[in-house]
Amino acid sequence: MKKIRILALILVNSLLVGVFATCAPAGAPADANGTAAATSISQYANASELPLPAPVQRGITLGLWSEPPNVAPGRHASLLAHSMNALTHNGLFRLEYQNLVPTPDLIDSWIALSDILFEFHITPGVMFHNGYELTAHDFVASFEYLRNYSYAAAVHDSIEYARAIDNHTLHIDTGVPNAMLFYDLAHHGNWVLPRALIESGKDFKASPIGTGPFIFENWNLGQDITFIRNPYYFDHERIAYVPYVIWKFAIDTPIRAIALERGEIDLIADILTVYDIQRMRNLPNITVFERPSLTYHSMNMNTEVFPFDNIIVRQAVDMALDKEAMVAISMQGFGTPIWQNTPPLPGSSPIGGGSFDPDGARLLLDEHGLEPATLGFEILVSRYVQPRLRAQIAQDNLLEIGIPTTITVVDSAAHLSLTQAGAYQASLGGYAATNLMSFLRNTMHSSSIGGGNLSRINSPELDALIDKAIATLDENERIAILEQAGTLANEIRSAAPISMGTILRVHNSNLVLPEIGANGFMFLNMAYWIQ
Repeated sequence: MKKIRILALILVNSLLVGVFATCAPAGAPADANGTAAATSISQYANASELPLPAPVQRGITLGLWSEPPNVAPGRHASLLAHSMNALTHNGLFRLEYQNLVPTPDLIDSWIALSDILFEFHITPGVMFHNGYELTAHDFVASFEYLRNYSYAAAVHDSIEYARAIDNHTLHIDTGVPNAMLFYDLAHHGNWVLPRALIESGKDFKASPIGTGPFIFENWNLGQDITFIRNPYYFDHERIAYVPYVIWKFAIDTPIRAIALERGEIDLIADILTVYDIQRMRNLPNITVFERPSLTYHSMNMNTEVFPFDNIIVRQAVDMALDKEAMVAISMQGFGTPIWQNTPPLPGSSPIGGGSFDPDGARLLLDEHGLEPATLGFEILVSRYVQPRLRAQIAQDNLLEIGIPTTITVVDSAAHLSLTQAGAYQASLGGYAATNLMSFLRNTMHSSSIGGGNLSRINSPELDALIDKAIATLDENERIAILEQAGTLANEIRSAAPISMGTILRVHNSNLVLPEIGANGFMFLNMAYWIQ
């Protein structure tokens, strides 16, 4: 048995400094509009025709519970789809998996012209999968295109405007000092699409075109998505080792475990039962990877609708929930209960956090003349086992203080759609953030309503603190402001915090996965087979 444990996270909350250089192949000459003559990438119809280094290695097949809503960057809030986007697309920056600090990706240098104006130099010769060279014009077109989608809106707030100076020189103005800029440029909502295809009206939802280490091949709805190796990837040090990646869907948990044991799939990247995990730890050909996660699980409460438009109800519901039981039963102990409304990142505050106190919840409602039987609501959950179990525990907890609930189970795509639209009362979900600025802005700022602010909280005081923190470049000053914001978030209680998660990846022991971040993202271009 092989078992990997990474017990500590390195959480760095600072702006990147310095210059990064990459090696890139020469590309076709570009004209004044930033287009280029097509290369021969598109002639390879499938993985078997790719000019791979000898010997050709086997690909990777993942077994998953469900498929993503789409595979277009900036048009979803799915961790699963983000890992797919990382196969096909690049941004000006990417997050290093070890410490989640932004590092240059599509650029070979940058300079700060002022506190608000930055100049980036695009690496020459980076080719889109359709054979055109990437230019600064493509970034500007992508920025203007993706900002129209709510899931990308928050990560566009840090940019006042983007302007192509020439094919390889880009200026970005943040309007005010902004400590989130490089983090936002590393988010899939700012990854780059071909300008020519944007202008032609292409819908990228089911057929993405990017510059990444893999090329999208096909999507069999309800079955699988296939990506093939990009032999012309610009970053030679990160070119994919395997010829293809296949994501298989709608595989129930026991079947996935058996399929992995039989070698029919190579990697399970989502939920397994504790029984399967314990059993697989004793198998000689299986590796169980485990590390603390930055995924923050909560019950989101829609503050725009009854009964959660009342802060007293939100506080009482949070007090009634047994987070210890939720972690023990729904997560089989793979997690840590949490009572504050922000994840434990630099700047987080425990002041005003709740506790498990059902008697106190009953008393709080009684003191404010609220009859529990009249406060019933619906809990919306996806089909995943963990949130369904958490919902059942919450239902039992709430019934103990007299609040009746119903549970509605929908598929993942419907869950994302309904919560984004605010068409729900309470819902169970998770959010992975790399720093506290990002978490607060994306989940609690009023500008993110319709996107990541699923509780639809609108607090001018909290907005002002979040904005002030982001505009503060001094780290110590920023952390002090974030602590104020975290304390206020605990008081507002727009969501009932449940737990911090654990990343589990179960895979064939001959498959090496060197880059798995604490946010759950996987860079599968760096995966390879041994023996």
